[in-house]
Amino acid sequence: MKNDIINQEISVSELIDETKIAVKYSVRKTPIREALNRLVQNGYLLKYPRRGYIVKEIKLKEYFEIV
Repeated sequence: MKNDIINQEISVSELIDETKIAVKYSVRKTPIREALNRLVQNGYLLKYPRRGYIVKEIKLKEYFEIV
């Protein structure tokens, strides 16, 4: 999922739903929820309770530090 964010396969404005991501990666919702929360902690996502997650817009300098 992190690679999809870095490679911009998940767009900044796209709302990320746990259920859809679980189906996409063929994984149960619990590990997806843990991964999403870890991505929030690492600054990749913003969490909106009862709505979902959104990819945090990163600056070009941050992008090159990640890659």
